[in-house]
Amino acid sequence: RDNNRTSTFSSTEQEGFGKRVTLASLSTARSVFVVCVTICRILVALLLAITGCIWLGKTVELEAIVLNGAALSFVTEVDELCFKVLAPSVSQALQQSLDPLEEKCYHGRRRVLSPTAWMHGCIAGFLFAGILLSGLCLAGPLQQRLNSLSVAICGGNLDFAIGVNQDSQLVYTAETWAFDSTVMWPNGEPREVPMVRSLIGTTGGELGSVREPVLMERFDDMKQRVNTPFGTIVAEHDFECDDRLGSLPSGSRTLLAIQYLAGNVSAATCSELFTGCFDHRQKLLRSNCPVTCGCSDARSGMFLTDAEFGCPPLCASASIESLQAPSCSDFSLEELRATHGWVAGWKMMVSFHGRFSQSDHQKWQQLADLFMSEGCGALGSNSTSKWPRLAKASKDRLCRSQSSMLNVAVFCPEACACTEFSQAGCPKSCHMG
Repeated sequence: RDNNRTSTFSSTEQEGFGKRVTLASLSTARSVFVVCVTICRILVALLLAITGCIWLGKTVELEAIVLNGAALSFVTEVDELCFKVLAPSVSQALQQSLDPLEEKCYHGRRRVLSPTAWMHGCIAGFLFAGILLSGLCLAGPLQQRLNSLSVAICGGNLDFAIGVNQDSQLVYTAETWAFDSTVMWPNGEPREVPMVRSLIGTTGGELGSVREPVLMERFDDMKQRVNTPFGTIVAEHDFECDDRLGSLPSGSRTLLAIQYLAGNVSAATCSELFTGCFDHRQKLLRSNCPVTCGCSDARSGMFLTDAEFGCPPLCASASIESLQAPSCSDFSLEELRATHGWVAGWKMMVSFHGRFSQSDHQKWQQLADLFMSEGCGALGSNSTSKWPRLAKASKDRLCRSQSSMLNVAVFCPEACACTEFSQAGCPKSCHMG
């Protein structure tokens, strides 16, 4: 028999193992095929090792590392899964009954029937080289960055904590070591402050853009201030109902935070930042520009007038006073479309109430479009049937000046039956005399 062209098998019966098959020889063609397949497997394993290490190295969260590791494990087992699914049952049975390959000696020389041994050695070597290469390319620079960051933050007992109030975007910091009366914040400026400024400036906006932190004497006070609701902050300061942004000094922390939230680093007055008033996230702007933002005007379209949204509580009385002037007649459709409070108010209703899901946003947009196209007529019995199904949207809520709802009654007092019932949001002229 010409062993260069054919492969031979021998069959044996082993106790406890059933019938076993031993590969006696390999043809030249099949040997070449095995070598080619082995080279491909080595390349795949090498590329997978390099890209996998880089992928895992760039993963930050622990949960993501576990999931990514499981994904890489699945990739390495794809060939086995394909064999189990696609290979015929006869081939699978033959593979399971095949004995491990052996080395035999012929006339004092070793003849290797299969390159299995050196295959595994090459694969292990290439894998080790791939891991080492990826480590040098990725882990090395990353380790250097971590070491430099550790020295910068923690070297020389520079121990401090940083927090950001998500409503105001102000950065608070405090020491975590025992206090030193000679450098206690805010009476002095200890050596940590320059490092805090530098750290804020290199976080890519994660800590805002206000590089001047608010220095707190105690860590507990800093933590409490970071987690304090904005309504509590407004109530504590007892803000007057007047604009004060223009009186803030250049470089003020408050001004910088407002500019950062508005995306306008050059604006310094309330009028220049007016468009940001109807962004429900601009609480700090409304607390410093309550008059410009409409906290004191019932027809401004500003319906987020509670302290938790930035409007000072003292503006509530001014808003009630503004109901004295309007007449008790509905605006025409043309007048409503030309009134900024009507247009801006409905835009804010869509962005505020529709922020939780795309479905809610679409329904609130449909309701806003209906009021923009029909005006006060959208409150009629023939039009309310066209309203999308929304739990918070009802004629009573829109006409009764409910919290976090646009006061439609001040624009449409007749459609809201202000002449028949005395309601909080109605013009005072509707029930005089």
